[in-house]
Amino acid sequence: MSDNFTFTIYTVAKPFYGDFDQIQRNAILSWTKIRPTPNIVIFGSEYGTAEFAEEIGAQHVPAIAKTPYDSPDISNLLQRADGLIRTEIKAFVCSDIILPPTFAKYLFIAKHRFSKFVMFGRATELSAPESRALYLNDHPDKFANICQLTSGRSIENLSARYFAYNYNTWNDLPTLSLGGIHWHNALISEAILTGVETIDATKAIAALHQSHHYRYTKWGTRERIANSMESRLEAELCKECTAADFAAQSGHLLDSSGSLQSNHERSANILSSALEQRHKMLAMRAVRLCLEGQSLERSGRCDRALNQIDHAIRIDPNSPGVNIFRAICLASLKRFGEAEAILVQQLKDPQFKESAEQLLQLYAEKQGYSAGV
Repeated sequence: MSDNFTFTIYTVAKPFYGDFDQIQRNAILSWTKIRPTPNIVIFGSEYGTAEFAEEIGAQHVPAIAKTPYDSPDISNLLQRADGLIRTEIKAFVCSDIILPPTFAKYLFIAKHRFSKFVMFGRATELSAPESRALYLNDHPDKFANICQLTSGRSIENLSARYFAYNYNTWNDLPTLSLGGIHWHNALISEAILTGVETIDATKAIAALHQSHHYRYTKWGTRERIANSMESRLEAELCKECTAADFAAQSGHLLDSSGSLQSNHERSANILSSALEQRHKMLAMRAVRLCLEGQSLERSGRCDRALNQIDHAIRIDPNSPGVNIFRAICLASLKRFGEAEAILVQQLKDPQFKESAEQLLQLYAEKQGYSAGV
């Protein structure tokens, strides 16, 4: 492996107290033992985060966007990481995941095989007593022992626990809660559908997930998170994530020897179905953005409204009424020439002809300019 190989691991911290103090120390300290040593960035302002980041020499970024339900927004986090982290390869890792010292070896393999890749994997579950006994801060050699203990243990949780990549394919994801149950599949499906090489590294990387409670969330339990309103709304936005079996979706499988195998089991039917669902999902996102734009326009925040409408157009230029909404925003910003050009085009659409005519007449009367109709 080249001495010049560098990468960054970033995460969002939970509060450093109670069980989570040791759990997160176990996890993040294991990352410092990877060779070559990665840069580490810790997001969030929870209790003890700044102090721990300083203790291990990690970069600390306090501000993080939240969902309407006050959970960290993974979609925004990915964009923040893109702007902040300069290494070619980045890896988002959940703050309770212990990684082996050989983690970088597999990133190096992926980097030299593919120009654009996303590598992800699941983790073997450690019980709470096993996590407490581990305490890597005092016993750095215990990782090998715990891996021996858990060798052959089945991986029942299908959620990916880390995402390493050299190309951000997630520019148009909706707001998704990092504490939710849908973001893992959303990231994988989006990568597959945008043509990025996807690698399931579960069999190669002996990652460990430390079991814990969910009392730090507003929902309190994993079951209540799954049944929450936030989770139900995200399920509607992520309908393209039709299959939970990552091995069936990923393009390549990586084993512990570093061998990459094409995943021939991934059928054209899976991709076809996912594409159809994705188109529906994108249309839903566009409608939601249009509605948000309308609300902002009514409250006088026309610049932000226009940004939302433009985002909706990028996602689905055929979304009903999106161009009419854009013309209204432009006129509110006194950009009447641009608004007029859009409305004149809308005269050709029978569905919106009447609305376009009325708006052109209204703007002509109010602003004293000729709409040319």
